[in-house]
Amino acid sequence: MKNREPRLAVLLPARMRLGVNWMDISIRNVSPHGMMLHAIAPPRPGCYIEIRRATMTIIARAIWVKGNFFGIRTQEIIDPRGLADGRSFVAPETLAGWNGAERRTIARAGVEERYHHNRHRAMLAQYATFVGGVAAASVWLTMTIAPLLAHTSNAITLAMR
Repeated sequence: MKNREPRLAVLLPARMRLGVNWMDISIRNVSPHGMMLHAIAPPRPGCYIEIRRATMTIIARAIWVKGNFFGIRTQEIIDPRGLADGRSFVAPETLAGWNGAERRTIARAGVEERYHHNRHRAMLAQYATFVGGVAAASVWLTMTIAPLLAHTSNAITLAMR
């Protein structure tokens, strides 16, 4: 039997978006990679859904459905206690290096840094293309010259007999 992740039993109200429709649901248990939910009209397995609880948004895929209960697998690793307490649902290990700033306000790499990075990538691509061309030319040359050398070698061998 497969080992299961530890689950935290909860009963939390939330909203679910399936396609363009929103509906009320309840979260019944939470694990680091998924949840068991209850809905009047659960999604089919394989459907992608959006779960909202307070200011938290979770994107997930429905994995199984049994009656009005269904299980989802989330894209992010979830902190079950954080979700239940109303704090951030994202597990602390996924927040490493994040200072809490909105993604769009985080400073991006400067133009000069991107230029050098892209120039380095272009040089690598040119080198790979050159090496590939040399290898292809070597194979073609070998395939062209080998029969000539074989013919010449056979003629020399016959002349020596």
